[in-house]
Order: sequence, then C-alpha cells, then structure tokens
Amino acid sequence: MTLLKRLSIILLITIVVNYTIFIFASTPSIGILYSSTTEKYYGKSTYDRMVQGAISVLDSGKFDYVIVDSKSATSISQNIKVLIDPSNAALSDDEVDLVESFVYNGGKLIAAYESSLKDAQGKNRSNFAYSKFLGVKFVSWDSGKYYFMRPTDVGAGVFGINSDIGFSRGFTFLIEVTQRSVPLAMWYTKDKK
Repeated sequence: MTLLKRLSIILLITIVVNYTIFIFASTPSIGILYSSTTEKYYGKSTYDRMVQGAISVLDSGKFDYVIVDSKSATSISQNIKVLIDPSNAALSDDEVDLVESFVYNGGKLIAAYESSLKDAQGKNRSNFAYSKFLGVKFVSWDSGKYYFMRPTDVGAGVFGINSDIGFSRGFTFLIEVTQRSVPLAMWYTKDKK
C-alpha cells in the first residue's frame, strides 16, 4: 500500500471503538454514513469529496460497502458491522439517534475529525454528540502549530506504518480520551510534542 493510501486511511480514521478485525463476506458489512445535514453545512462539492475519500480507501482495499443515507434510514441493517462517519460535523438529533442505536446494538463506529461536533444548524456543541459512546471529550480548538501525525501503537498495527508523517495542519482540536476509545494517530507540534 502506498504512503498516500496509508495517509488517506490515517486521516479518515481517527477513533475506533473496540478495535476489531472483520473478515468481509459477500454481503457488505461496512456502511458509510451519508448526512444531508452535513452536506448542507459543508456544501455538496466539499461534502462529496469527503465521502469520496472514504469510498476511495475502501475501494483500494477491495472492501464491499453500502452508503447509509441518514435521510431515508430509520435503522441501520444488522448486516452492517462497521459504520464509517467521514467527518459528518453537523448532525440532526435523529441522525445522532440513528448512529447511537447502531452502536448500542453492537455496531462499531469509525468517526473522523469533526464527526458530530455541530448540531443540525451548524452550531458548535459543547461536546461531540458521539462522546458518550466514543469515549472522547471535546476540549478546545487549536491552530497553526501541528506539523506531524504519528500513529499510536495500535494505529501502527492497523496501518503498517510507525513513523511520523510530516505535513502542517492549519487548525485542529484537542480532545480528552475519557474511556475505552483507541486513537489511531495523533497530531504533534514542530518539536514533536
């Protein structure tokens, strides 16, 4: 796998609940959450690029998946074992309830970056809506000083890479891990702290 593909995976996947390896059968067991609320927040072009990033990673790994459209879904199929939220920042309460029900019924969630940090109107929540089952707490926004992403020990095992990846990030946010979450990669400053 090329470094670019690994980078894409590291950027896509930031937190995994109960890290599990699945053997994927002919019935797709991976879903990608498509949120019309987030599409409205980011704009169609930007949002479609984000979703396409998740699709590209799965396609390159030859994984079968389905798109779970939150506008029409009242529940997530029991065939879906892992749901990917590709940074659906703005989510309605119904969308959060859909994901919460999936997780509480045994599904695994991979959430990226701003996933669930804003409400349906795009206003910042005081914490991630997913915080109660992802085990993370929003602390604050930070900017301008992050130059490296470093896989954690678990992330190195998942991605097969354990070296720092250099590129600058204009801004990010700080989180606190509150329970059983497993960060796969972390941002570091120029002096690698």
